[in-house]
Amino acid sequence: MEHIAARSRLTSRTVFDASVSDALSGGITRTRSCAVVIVALHPSWIANNWLDAKARALSRRAVEERLESLLLADDAATVLDGGEWALLLTNVRTAAEGAAVAERITEVVSRPVDLDGESGRPLLNTGVAVATGIHRAPADLLDDAKAALALAIERGAGQAVVFDEQLRIDILHRFRMLQAMGRGFELSQLQLWYQPIVAIADGSTVAAEALLRWPGGSWMDGAAHIVSLAERSEVIGRLGDWVILTACRQAKRWADYGLVTHVNMSPLQLVQADVSEKVILAIEQAGLQPNDIAVEVTESAAMPQAAVDTIFKLKDAGVKICLDDFGTGYANLAALRTLPIDVVKLDRTVVAGIHRGSPAVAMVEAVVVMARALGMQVTAEGIETQEELDMIAACGCDLAQGFLLDRPMEAGTLETSLVSQQARRLA
Repeated sequence: MEHIAARSRLTSRTVFDASVSDALSGGITRTRSCAVVIVALHPSWIANNWLDAKARALSRRAVEERLESLLLADDAATVLDGGEWALLLTNVRTAAEGAAVAERITEVVSRPVDLDGESGRPLLNTGVAVATGIHRAPADLLDDAKAALALAIERGAGQAVVFDEQLRIDILHRFRMLQAMGRGFELSQLQLWYQPIVAIADGSTVAAEALLRWPGGSWMDGAAHIVSLAERSEVIGRLGDWVILTACRQAKRWADYGLVTHVNMSPLQLVQADVSEKVILAIEQAGLQPNDIAVEVTESAAMPQAAVDTIFKLKDAGVKICLDDFGTGYANLAALRTLPIDVVKLDRTVVAGIHRGSPAVAMVEAVVVMARALGMQVTAEGIETQEELDMIAACGCDLAQGFLLDRPMEAGTLETSLVSQQARRLA
């Protein structure tokens, strides 16, 4: 077990705020500044931690000792109400230095912890805010560090974010979106765009994934962020119903071209008692065949039985099931055996930069062999270069999706492309 320091440098929140205030009052110049860093154990570490209460306390103390070892004489540290550690660092002047500090914190604190014979690496997230002229009070700096931490947690365990002005703009935009998605929110303000999915054999568009878009234009206007905001605003049920109905109506215009329309379903949708009936009804009302629609789901080790039941009901009705994000650590090999999958989508992280001789080749080839044996197709998503397309074709993938082939587009643009494609076939 690690040695536990006898004396802690952690202070009360009041003393910490006073230290931050003193640092700010000293003035911010090109050669002098400070930063507040907030460090938190990632939610997955907290939720899945196998430690008992005593061992958890000891592991937290080990983390604290490591953080304290990084402090200089004029630095300070405290524990916030949510259990996060806040550090005042008096020798950080720039965003680049802040990023270097975050990297160093992750390196030191994430080393294995030995507790009564059990060992594990703490999974951290870090948010950094470097003081500028706009930070007048400790709360200003802490709020920016918290915002950076929130984004780091969204990005996954081990991620760190340094607050900057672009993030400030994005947070304001997100706040406005969140306010707009209240009880009176009109879903018609949203749009569905569609990204083609191409058959590698002949380059034809055989499917399209429906993607939510918020009119305007920011990196936060994509589907993942809209769904996240909808979940927080408690409009995810209405949003899910709207997406299904809208996608099915649009899919009817494309059914004659043989196009399959893919619709993503969030975990919160899958556990709703009547969601499978809603999907089937939307398909019937649009005059579609069930196999004109593919529902994309992301498997996880903690997938509730209600979600699994929904997937089987949809499959039994004839709807295609697509396993999304395969290879990220969430969707795993067991899902290929236990879920009724028609299409496996290899995540961008699997195929990014794939080249002859890379380990990714063996992985993709193995997935293709297993999928074929189980009667499934394999789609590689996130294809951005010709080399990636050539390599996944050589590995035997059936379908591809990504910016190299086509970006998400409005429905009318895709329909024009389908008409042209059909005309070429008949020529």
